[in-house]
Amino acid sequence: MIAYAFPPEGNAGAYRPLRFIRHMGGYGWRADVITSGANYYERYDPDLLRQIPPDCRVSRVKYFDLWQSLQRLRAQRLKPEISPGNNGNKSIPSPSSPGSALRGYFREKVRRLEALAYHPDLRMFWIRPAIEAGLKAARLHHYDAIWATGAPWSSFIVASRISKRTGIPYVLDFRSSWTLVPNDFEKRRPQWIQERDQKRLGALFEAARAVVFFYEAEAECFWRVYRSQLELSKIHIIPNGFEGEIDNSPLPEPGDRCRVLYAGVLSSYRYDTLLEALAILKKRNSEQARRLLFEFVGEGSGVLYSQAKQLGIQDLVSARSPIPHSEVRKLEQQSHALLMLGRGPDHIGFELLAGAKLFAYLRAGRPIIGVLPDDEARKILLSVGTRFLAGADSSIEIAEMLDDLVTVWRRGDLSACIPDPEVCRNYSATRQTEGLIRALENKPPITPFVPGRSKVPSSLRDRIVACSYPHKPGPRMKSHVRTGLKN
Repeated sequence: MIAYAFPPEGNAGAYRPLRFIRHMGGYGWRADVITSGANYYERYDPDLLRQIPPDCRVSRVKYFDLWQSLQRLRAQRLKPEISPGNNGNKSIPSPSSPGSALRGYFREKVRRLEALAYHPDLRMFWIRPAIEAGLKAARLHHYDAIWATGAPWSSFIVASRISKRTGIPYVLDFRSSWTLVPNDFEKRRPQWIQERDQKRLGALFEAARAVVFFYEAEAECFWRVYRSQLELSKIHIIPNGFEGEIDNSPLPEPGDRCRVLYAGVLSSYRYDTLLEALAILKKRNSEQARRLLFEFVGEGSGVLYSQAKQLGIQDLVSARSPIPHSEVRKLEQQSHALLMLGRGPDHIGFELLAGAKLFAYLRAGRPIIGVLPDDEARKILLSVGTRFLAGADSSIEIAEMLDDLVTVWRRGDLSACIPDPEVCRNYSATRQTEGLIRALENKPPITPFVPGRSKVPSSLRDRIVACSYPHKPGPRMKSHVRTGLKN
């Protein structure tokens, strides 16, 4: 397994390979891991190390990148902090402060230079030592397959080059949509580099044993763009999942407030309309509003709390810095409901996203509140019978949903709003691992991908047309893309 993020890294990307490794033994497989070697941890969580099976050999690859090290030091120095258990945060420099515009100009110039210098991503320097680690492991042990998860996309390069040198087939696992849904780094790359990335990915598709996507809509997008290089039989749909059994413990006592938890990164998710909705509810019905307490735990909580203060709803919101996963689980058990947010409409491909925390929420056995656009997270919550859903664009709709939540809580009926456990079990790690084994063994997927069964998301339609094949496809392919997007 080529997994850049792996315990003790505690970010969302580390849990998928860990879940698979823990359940592969039941299907006659075991896995060794090549991962990054403590250059930097976004969220250090040593408790996760205890979950790694004892027969799993982990090779931690160290590499040196002076520029990125300096950037991380700078980010840490400027990072706003909030102390645990405290609602305050450091003062954040105002965008209009003297010199901020000039700093922003030079910062953007530097970021554009990064986008030119790093290929295919900012983890470029781990490619060579990871390949060397993989080749060494292949000389010492027998392997039947290589599985690589991305992002970072450099992991795909590592897998393909080890495969080319050893003959071991590889499987690609997409946790986001490389070349179709650009992140901030990729948006800064000139067109010729983006076309080179497409050509590189097309070659990776052609040589892969199998390709794994989260959702059918994502597979539909990739197949339309890479139709001649991505065979239908190679496509497997394996969404994220959760570890263990669904928690069936009773909800906490009502107390004096309905506690709603959000645990995870906030900076890339949309919460402005939620805060506006809380302000609306407080103005309309202060008695209902004061029964709510939204607890935010994770990166970006300090900025959210500052915005809550500006709206005069700081009494309805608490903010904490990130905590270990085990502590998050305890907070989930102490909460009456869990909050799910989505990306904003300015994020290309937002419809394809469902944050990894959603699947942890499904396991938690608590009501889930969704403030979401029409995305994959919303589809999943509808499928499990979630009652509390509101569109992310409407503060009024969100306020009405929160009013309903408090009413149900005060009646003591929240337990009837817990997601259907039978449907939730479709996202268990055991079920997902079965799908992975079929990909590794070059067997047909559990549910075959059928082109046209899912629509291309509206935010991606122009992007799909623009992302023509790097090798200049003929009229037939172009006609297929344009015709398909009318459906």
